[in-house]
Amino acid sequence: MKKHADKNRRFQEFNVGDKVMVKLLPQDRKFLRGRDSRLFQKDEGPLTILKKISKMAYKFNLPHWWSRQLHPVFHVVSMLKPFYEDAADLSWGQIRRPGLKPKAARKRVAKSILNDRVIRTSRKRHQEYLVKWQGYIEEKNTWERAADLSAYNDKIKAYHMQKLTRASIALVRENVTGCPFTPSIAPLRPPSTAPL
Repeated sequence: MKKHADKNRRFQEFNVGDKVMVKLLPQDRKFLRGRDSRLFQKDEGPLTILKKISKMAYKFNLPHWWSRQLHPVFHVVSMLKPFYEDAADLSWGQIRRPGLKPKAARKRVAKSILNDRVIRTSRKRHQEYLVKWQGYIEEKNTWERAADLSAYNDKIKAYHMQKLTRASIALVRENVTGCPFTPSIAPLRPPSTAPL
């Protein structure tokens, strides 16, 4: 089989330190999201060869935005072309992607818990809480899972105590001291109007 494959194979050898252009396959371009695949460059590079693995495979020094996405070893036949420096314009073949600047993440602090609900997935039930974030407007309130709010256990307990108090007042129609119910806190369910 090797004998037949070698008849049509184009042998190219590179040395350590040579610069080559790399052809990325469609499955290798998944990390370049947000652009139409027809707009990608045909070849990326130039990349510098760090190590010759075998006659047909080379290890490269990849840019930092590729290093976590692609394996640094490429096969010669399908991927590599020699890079020729242009004396007129030395910056022609350079990769010019801007570095990604992480946004300064603003740490959110929970101001209060407004509501709760139980979400059912295929096998589990998850408790979620509606959280009012400090310094944010009402539209930024979010539903967060209880497991993600472990730092705010005191706020969750306060919410449940307030919820129990509202429920008991609505049922008994008087507060703990025996005073009649005042409508400043709305009952959870209206009192029944059926005659006794």
